[in-house]
This record gives sequence, structure tokens and C-alpha cells, in this order.
Amino acid sequence: MRLLLGSVVLALMIACGGSGGIDTSTGTDTSGPPDVPVTDLGTDQGTTDTSTPQDVPVTDLGTDTGQSDTDIPSDIPVVDHGPDDLGCTPDCKDKTCGDNGCGGSCGTCGNNEECKEGNCECTVGSEACQDVCCDIGAICFEDKCCTPDCDGKDCGDDGCGGSCGTCTGGKSCVQGQCEDVTPTWTDTSTGLVWQNPPFDGWKTWEEAKTYCTNNEAGLPGTGWHLPNISELRSLIRGCPDQETGGACGVTDECSKCGVGQSCLSWNPCYDDCTGCSLENGPANGCYWPNEMEGQGLCSFSWVSSSPMEGNATGVWAVAFSRGNVGGLGVGTVAPVRCVR
Repeated sequence: MRLLLGSVVLALMIACGGSGGIDTSTGTDTSGPPDVPVTDLGTDQGTTDTSTPQDVPVTDLGTDTGQSDTDIPSDIPVVDHGPDDLGCTPDCKDKTCGDNGCGGSCGTCGNNEECKEGNCECTVGSEACQDVCCDIGAICFEDKCCTPDCDGKDCGDDGCGGSCGTCTGGKSCVQGQCEDVTPTWTDTSTGLVWQNPPFDGWKTWEEAKTYCTNNEAGLPGTGWHLPNISELRSLIRGCPDQETGGACGVTDECSKCGVGQSCLSWNPCYDDCTGCSLENGPANGCYWPNEMEGQGLCSFSWVSSSPMEGNATGVWAVAFSRGNVGGLGVGTVAPVRCVR
């Protein structure tokens, strides 16, 4: 009977729209306001609560560390943009390198150079040559950087216009070594005694004169000097117009050569002096005696002591590859052969 009465009451409440009352299964009072949603915060029973919208963001504020919200987290990089250069005008006037005053550069220097007061200069020990600075140990020779090479040499040329040493005691320089050899050759046709082999290197006109006059080669006897143009022409063989007394008009006084007057100006002396065919002389192509040493140098101009009149920077010379007489600059280095 009681069970029937309870069922009737429950039915009446449902019919009337009631939502409160006693939950008979749990004994919980559910008589709260009908428009207030009730969220079950209890133990997860394995069912999904769909009462919360899925698009509502949930923010996890984490654990309170006591840090102010204005502090910068340690894992965020800080970029230093340097000093404020707004309004800075770069200044590179009269500068080729260094700072422009605004944190930039006016340029960089090349090899073996350093920036000093806005300009590039050769580093200490580096020699300037044209528009470059040579490596340390190199020198400027004929407008190019050149490193002297005297390895294994006691005498002769260092490859850069200098000397690796001179020979004494009657020895001659042969391929960089001082050796006991017969250092002279006598031309029986003139009586002139020639340095043979020649100096193993190159010298300017002034250097050549000093070398021979001071007998730096240590040659036997006295009276050594740089040959004048007539003496030098007396060595020409196989090209008659260029030999001393031939058609070529360039001469200097030489009693042993039979020349009693000089003609050393370009005009009118330089006439019929162009020589013979290239490297067709009697001494393996050279237009000089077979006894002459220095075969590899016959194609170069050999300097004489005779200046070119009317030209303060020129001297007369002979190229034995053609046997021809020509001019040479006083500052130009050339092979040297002394005579007495």
C-alpha cells in the first residue's frame, strides 16, 4: 500500500513539472532552483561530462613562484642592437680603412698591410713595391716583389739584382761557387785580357764600373775596367759590319783595337749597327769567340763603359745573339765582363 502511494505522489510531481525532491536512489535533496545547472565534481565514473563547451579555453597559471609578471623569463633571448646611431653621418674623408665613426668601416687593407690613422701601410719588415707590399724577406726589384735566393751559393747573383758574395784569392765564381779556374782569356788578335767566365749575375752601369775597377772578382793582374764600346765590339765574330772597324759608326778610342777617335752620339753614329741574323753566330749561335763562356747570356745586352752622348740616361751595349750595337738605360741591369 505504501509503495503504491509513493508511486502516485511521484507521478503527480512529474506531471506538474517538478524537478526537486528526494532522490530515492541516493537520498539526496534535489530541491534547488530549477535553472541552476548542477555539475558533478565528484569521482570520475567513466562517463563524459558534456555540459562544458569544448571551445572555452582553459588557462593553466601553473605554480606561483613569487615572480613578478614584469620579470623576463630566462629562456627568452635579449637582442642588443648597439648604440642608437640615429642621426650619425659616416666620415671616411681622407680615409681608406678603419672606423667610419658610426660603427662601420671605411675599407680594409690588403696582404702585408695594416691600417694606421685611416690609411693602409706596409707592415713592419714589408717593403712597398708599386701598389703592393712584398712578403717579409722580399725586396722590390724591377717594379716587382722578388725574394733573394742564395741557397747553396757562395757567390754570384741572388736573383734580385744583388750578390750572394764575391770570390777572392784568384778564384772565380762558377755557378754560384768559388772555384780555382783560369779566370781569364787573352784575345791574341788585340792583346786584351778578358774575364772568363763573366760575372755570374747582373749589374747596373754604375755597379758594373765599380765591380771591374775595384777588381771585385779577384782577377789576377791590374788595370781591370769595364770595356768601352770599341773594346766590347772587338769580341764580335762572324758579323763584319759590327766588329771593331766595321761599318757600324759607334766607336770609342781603343789603341789596341786600332781606333783613335770616338763617335758616341745616336745621330749620326748609329748607322749600319743592326747586326746579323738571330743566333746564327759561330759559337753555338753567339757572335763571339768559341773560347768565351757565358753561353746562356749571349742574347742579352752586355753593358760598356761608353755613355751615349746627347742622352744622359743611355749607354752603349752589344747583344751577341745578333752581334748588334745598341743602347741601354743606365739603371738597367745587364751581364758584365771585365777587361784589361
